[in-house]
Amino acid sequence: MENNNSYEKFLASYKQRLNDQQVLVECSVNMDSESPISKVLAVNSSACVDQVESLSGEASVTGTVTINVVYITDNQQIGASTYSTSFVSKVQDASITPDAKVFVSANVEDSTVNSLSGSTAKVFCNITLYSECNKNQEVSYLSGASEDVCIKQAETTCMYLSNTVNTTWTENQQCVVKEPIRTLFVSHCDVVCKKWEASYNTVTVEGQIFNKLIYLTDEETPILKTVCNTFDFRQE
Repeated sequence: MENNNSYEKFLASYKQRLNDQQVLVECSVNMDSESPISKVLAVNSSACVDQVESLSGEASVTGTVTINVVYITDNQQIGASTYSTSFVSKVQDASITPDAKVFVSANVEDSTVNSLSGSTAKVFCNITLYSECNKNQEVSYLSGASEDVCIKQAETTCMYLSNTVNTTWTENQQCVVKEPIRTLFVSHCDVVCKKWEASYNTVTVEGQIFNKLIYLTDEETPILKTVCNTFDFRQE
């Protein structure tokens, strides 16, 4: 019997979650203090991925970690310093190819002060890299058959990764505290995307912003306080 089946092809994307990678960043934070540091009161760190390059079997990752250190000196003065440094790592997986699009995000699991020497603190940051690989592949499907072959047809939706876009916007929010502030040492934000919807030439993203403030109250007996605020956002 003659085979009159015909096939056509289309491109479809598939997404694969890769293994998490651990990165340990060690840095020396020099506090802007004329007096030696007596004690570190708080350490707050954040990390972001700046660039990802897909290679064969691995992806090269370049990022930045920012560290905020609140301290008290030997003469009982409270101060804060901010330090940023870059890090380089690799995400290794056999499924990564040069034409694959690898998305990587970074999260600081913990930050610890290993030692203090004068006005310098040695800080260790343990960072986890979360990665996923998006690839397009060509898929063949039966588009026609001879009269003696019974076929069932149905429509289905397939995703295809055509492009990626980076965008930046500013959210203006007001953080309310109960007492006057003498000195603000740290204002740190984390962003979580909870929902996104794609339409023609537009992607709508919704999520939450988690803000952390560390400040010294403006009172007769100042107190070091931490306040956390949560804000919703929606951006197209």
